[in-house]
Amino acid sequence: MTELDQLMDEYAERFDDQFPRMMMMSEPDEAVIAAIRRCLATGQPFDPGLPEDAIA
Repeated sequence: MTELDQLMDEYAERFDDQFPRMMMMSEPDEAVIAAIRRCLATGQPFDPGLPEDAIA
């Protein structure tokens, strides 16, 4: 299991939801790992910064 897979599992367990990997599809794995670590450290799920009325 890769570090990214392990962190995605931790994220899913912690937030009872999958990390929105598709929103960061163009980012390298290192950026995704950093984003997941940030979420786990702060206790806040990923916020893509989209406006409330945006269709994701």
